[in-house]
Amino acid sequence: MGQVQRLTRGQVKPYASIPRIDWSHPLAKNLIFYGYDIGGQVIDLVRGTIGTNVNTNVVRGMSQFGPGVQYPGTGIIAPVEFPHTSAIDNVTAAVPYSFAAAYYLTSAPGTGAGGGFGCFIFGSNDGGGFTDATIDVGRTGTADVDFCYNDNQIAVTGLSTVNKFHTALGVATGVSTQNNYFDGTLASTSAVNPSSNTHTAHQPVYNEYQPGGASAGNGVPGFVYYGALWSGRALTAQDAQLLHQDPYCFLIYPEDDMFMVGASIVDILMSQIWL
Repeated sequence: MGQVQRLTRGQVKPYASIPRIDWSHPLAKNLIFYGYDIGGQVIDLVRGTIGTNVNTNVVRGMSQFGPGVQYPGTGIIAPVEFPHTSAIDNVTAAVPYSFAAAYYLTSAPGTGAGGGFGCFIFGSNDGGGFTDATIDVGRTGTADVDFCYNDNQIAVTGLSTVNKFHTALGVATGVSTQNNYFDGTLASTSAVNPSSNTHTAHQPVYNEYQPGGASAGNGVPGFVYYGALWSGRALTAQDAQLLHQDPYCFLIYPEDDMFMVGASIVDILMSQIWL
């Protein structure tokens, strides 16, 4: 039994089933968390843990890029939280590290509420308000995207829009150097020198500033398709393009599994090539 995999899937979820990670794919190297929206719930495909929907405002919805949790938006915090692990606790303790998310907003996010934050897309945070590796939108303007490295926020202005598939990738390449990618291209570089946070209660969270539901800011008006963390790895410009253009290329869906009976040698060889 083998697998013949499509080389390009695009931004639309190919199936409604639950995939698994292809650990032989280059993007899977050093991946310690990958929260995949299965429609109504989010599951970490690295450990198999299902996120906790903190309140009843989390509902299932449908977007043009597939089904998923539809967060209710401004003024309503409906977070999804995952338990912390030792790997996640220490993701920002040493460079390099990377964090990414894909999202789709159905309306403009609220700005400047709750301590100056907009809406939090995804991040690794703790109950004390330390934003280790976080992506948020709308802190100062509805089109602004913020990358947070150990409580140091880097703003990229004027890029985020509604009714469009967006990706954001933050990469800490060195102790005081960062690359901030948006929609697969380098949007800015930064040079903050954050102190290392090695707390013992960092959790991957969606749609909130910190675990426990006591979030600052506004809710996400729309969908967050995935959130991911890489430890000890600085993703590249090529990786950023792949995460935007073909974000599910390193996932294997049950529908991908098939017998290779009758498959040509070209099919078999091409299934082993990653672009």
